[in-house]
Amino acid sequence: MDREAFAAARVVTNQVLDIQEGETVLITNDSPKTRELSSLLASAVWEAGAIPVELFMTKLARPGSPPPSLVAHAARQADVWIELNEIYILGTPADHDARRAGTRRFYSLSGMTVHDLILLELDVDRLALAELGERLGELTTGRQQLSITCENGSDFTASIRDCVATPDTTTMPLGQTHISPVEESVSGRLVFDGSAFPPESLAVLRETISVEFSDGVSRVTGGGREAQVLANWREWNDDPGIHRLNHVSYGYHPNVPFPTGRLVCDERVFGCLCIGFGPPQPYTCHSDLTILGATVHVDDEPIQTEGRYTDPGVRRLARSLSAPGY
Repeated sequence: MDREAFAAARVVTNQVLDIQEGETVLITNDSPKTRELSSLLASAVWEAGAIPVELFMTKLARPGSPPPSLVAHAARQADVWIELNEIYILGTPADHDARRAGTRRFYSLSGMTVHDLILLELDVDRLALAELGERLGELTTGRQQLSITCENGSDFTASIRDCVATPDTTTMPLGQTHISPVEESVSGRLVFDGSAFPPESLAVLRETISVEFSDGVSRVTGGGREAQVLANWREWNDDPGIHRLNHVSYGYHPNVPFPTGRLVCDERVFGCLCIGFGPPQPYTCHSDLTILGATVHVDDEPIQTEGRYTDPGVRRLARSLSAPGY
């Protein structure tokens, strides 16, 4: 077994999840791509004196679809749930049901490979990365308005009054800070040029996708093939919640300079913005799209310009993390 890969798995089991002797740890996955990582994590769980249980399932139709009853029952009995599912369960009714039943920790490494685990969990100064996320939260919380522009034509505004920006710290790898604007206030256009998932057929975008907002509801516009794929997928969902804006998230993991086609990495590209669509948790459906070179203002103060953070504190931390371009 690769020593570096096992060290990254130990970070997850020992530092992130603090897995204790005798605990039951459920590991679910739905793709051959994640089987190697599943076995690696199971070995690290076993080393910690806990009991790993690996379940391989077919892919769900979409985030929010109910998992097989066997998986749902196992999740409710587990102490810890690590999901590798490409069609993720994080934030869905099944996740919430498991936590209410007693699952104390849930960690989503959706669709990740062993190489991704090393990049996100091992080869990084975790304290500096967590501090950077907290700083972005401080810069955004307690303000009134957020605006987004980009060279591809984004021109978007939203109220963030009484909204709190929070970084990922316990349910996903470090490298994102989220805020959910006031839905009814969102207006304008966002143009995506990074990645989109789901649907799986998009992943890394080869052409831009424009989304227009009116009265708090979004609509895919433009005539490109990929825009049509996304629009068709939204209609296939048959869930009006998919047209709602759920979150705006800063991405800032220094080891992810460009999209890979794997969501957990793509939404952490350093300097990207990830926009989530769907109803509030528990999700009945959800989709994430990214912009690579956005300019963001909060109450007319710049947070980032063309994908580069402007705050001196954030830039100092970016340099300490050897983030590209700093």
